[in-house]
Amino acid sequence: MTAFKILKKIGRVKSTHNKLHFFCTALCFFLLIGHATFAFTVNTTQGSGVVGSPFNYAVTLTGATAVGGNNQISYSYKVNGPLPGGLSISATNGAITGTPTGTYNATISVTVTENEVLDGIFPQTVGSASAVIPIIITQSPPVITSGSTINGVINAAIVTYTITASGNPTSYSIGGGSGALPPGLILTGATISGIPTAAGTYTVTIGATNSIGTGTATLTIIIAAPVPVVKPGTVTGISGTPITSYTITATSNPTSYSASSLPPGLSLSGAVISGTPTISGTYNTIISATNAGNETGTATLTFIFGPAAPVIAAQTANGAVASVFNYAITATNNPTSYALQLGNLLPAGLTLNTATGIISGKPTAAGTFTFNITATNGSVSAPATITIIITPPVPVIQGNAVANAVAGNTFSYTFTAPNTSPNTYNATGLPAGLTIVSTTMGLISGTPSETGVFNVTLSATSAGITGTQRLTIIIPFANGTLNYVSKFTTPISLGNSLIYDDGSFVGIEPGGTGIPTKYGSYLLQVNGGAIFTQVVVKAFNNWPDFVFEDNYKLTPLAEIEQYINEHKHLPGVPSVADVKKDGMDVGVNQAVLLQKIEELTLYIIDQNKQIEAQKAATEEQNKKIAQLQNQNDQLQQLKKEVNDLELLLQKK
Repeated sequence: MTAFKILKKIGRVKSTHNKLHFFCTALCFFLLIGHATFAFTVNTTQGSGVVGSPFNYAVTLTGATAVGGNNQISYSYKVNGPLPGGLSISATNGAITGTPTGTYNATISVTVTENEVLDGIFPQTVGSASAVIPIIITQSPPVITSGSTINGVINAAIVTYTITASGNPTSYSIGGGSGALPPGLILTGATISGIPTAAGTYTVTIGATNSIGTGTATLTIIIAAPVPVVKPGTVTGISGTPITSYTITATSNPTSYSASSLPPGLSLSGAVISGTPTISGTYNTIISATNAGNETGTATLTFIFGPAAPVIAAQTANGAVASVFNYAITATNNPTSYALQLGNLLPAGLTLNTATGIISGKPTAAGTFTFNITATNGSVSAPATITIIITPPVPVIQGNAVANAVAGNTFSYTFTAPNTSPNTYNATGLPAGLTIVSTTMGLISGTPSETGVFNVTLSATSAGITGTQRLTIIIPFANGTLNYVSKFTTPISLGNSLIYDDGSFVGIEPGGTGIPTKYGSYLLQVNGGAIFTQVVVKAFNNWPDFVFEDNYKLTPLAEIEQYINEHKHLPGVPSVADVKKDGMDVGVNQAVLLQKIEELTLYIIDQNKQIEAQKAATEEQNKKIAQLQNQNDQLQQLKKEVNDLELLLQKK
C-alpha cells in the first residue's frame, strides 16, 4: 500500500484516538516493510596518472540501482583519508580529477552511500559500501609548453621569456647541439632576458629537466635591427651656387639611402646630397635610410634657396641742374628692391624709387656725386658705386628766331638766357657792320653794310656751360641804291613779264614796269611762282649734322612741351607771324626741318632703348612667373608623394 492510500484511510477514521492508532500502525509498516535493501559493490580498478599532467578517474559501482526513479535513488562519494596532492573527488558522481603534484603509489579508501526518498516524502539512507582503490602517480620527463618564438630589437630589452613545462622541472638549459642565445641574452633559471646586441634569426634548443629526464623544444629568436632614426635638417643656399654637401645621418647602421623630389640641380650619391640648385625656392624632401633588416626610417630635409644675388656694375650718369633727370640702375637677376647704403645721399632734388631702381627728379645743385647702392631679390647684392655728374644748367636763349634789317640802316637785336645767371653772350656769323656790343646783355647792333640772309649762332655761357640758338638776319637792298643797266637791247617775248639784268642779278617780275627790288646777294629773283626740274643748294653754312656730335645736348622733352605750350611752335622754327612778315628762306627752312628730324631720330632711339629695357625686364618677369609656376607644380607633386608615403606608413 502506498503512503498516499494509507493517508487517505487515516483521513476516513472518525475519532482522534483511532486516527493516532492507525498512523502509528502505518509508520511501523513503512519502517518494517517499505525499507529498501541494497546490493551494490565499489569497483577497485587501478587509477594511473603522471605528475603535472591532468588526471581523470571515475569511481564505478556494480549492482547499483539506477539513479532516479520513483524513490529518487542517488549516490554520494567520499574518500576516507587524503588523496594524492593536486587531486579531488566529486561527492555527486565520484570523479577524481586534478593535476598531480607529486608521485604516488598507494591505495585510497572510498565509501559510496545509496540514498532514496520514499514517495518523495521520506528520505533515507539505503546503505553504504567501501573499497580500497590503488592509485599510481608516476613522474615523466617534462613537456615544454611555453611559446616557440621570441621577437626583439637590437639594443632594446626583450620581453622576459619564461620556459614553462610539465613534470615539475628542477632545471632548465639552452643547447643540446643547437645554436647559442643571441649576444646579450642570458638564461637565468627558467627565464631568458637581456638586451640583444646583434640582429639575426637564432634557433636554439631549450630544455627542462626533472628526475625522470629532460624535455626539449625548439625556440626561434628573431632580433631585428631597430628602425633607423633619420636626422631631419635644413640646407640653405643660393640658386646657381653649389651647396655645401649634405650627408644623411641615421641610427641602426643603414645600408642604403634615398631622397624623393630633390630640388632641380641636386643629386644623391650614397648618403651625400650635392650639386648646384638651378631654381630658387623652398623644397621639402623626404629622406630615408634602410638597414640590413629592411627597416626604413624617414625624415624631412628642407632646402631653402634664394635667387642668385643681383650684380650691379659701377655706373655713371649725367644730368644738369633744373633739368629733368631720369636714370634706371641696371642689375642682373631680377632685383625686387634697391636701397642706398647707410649714410649715402643722392644729389639734392633726386629720389630713388626703391621698387624700380629709377633715380629721377630735377637736380638743384651742380657737382659730381658718388654713392653706393644695393639691389635685393631675396639675396642682397654687393654694393655698387654710382656716380652722377650734375652740370650747371644749359642756358636757354630766348629771342626772335628771325630778324630783318636794311642795309645802311641802324639795326639792334637783344637776346637773353633767363634760366641761368650770370651769363656771357656771344654771336658768330654776323653780317658786316653788325657786332655784339654787350656780352653781358646779349645786345647786337650796328649798321649792316651787306645784304643777304645770314644764319647767326647766338650763345650764352654760364658756369662753363654754353647754350646756343640760331638767329636768321635778312637784309635786302634799299630801294634806289642799285644802278640799272639793261642787258637786253631787244625785247624778249615773255608775255607781260619784265626781265631785268644789271650784271649783278637777274630779276623776273610778271606784269612789272619798274626795276625789281634786289634782296641780298641772290643772283636770281622771281616775283611769283617758279618751277624747277632740279634745285641744288651748295656750300650751305652750318648744315645740321652738328646734331649728331657727341657734345650736342638734346633739349629735354618736358622743356620742349613747355616751349610749345607758350609759343605754339617748335624752338628754332619761325612762327606764323614771322613768316607772314618776313617770308621763309627755303634753304634755312630745310636745314631747320632736317635738324628737327635728326633730333626726333635721337629721341626715337632713346625711346627705343627704354622700350627694349622694359621688354627685357618683362621677359625676366615672365621667366620668374614661369619659375614660380614650376615651383608650385613641384610643391603639388611633393604634397602628393607625402600623402602617398603617409598612407604607406599607415598600412605598415
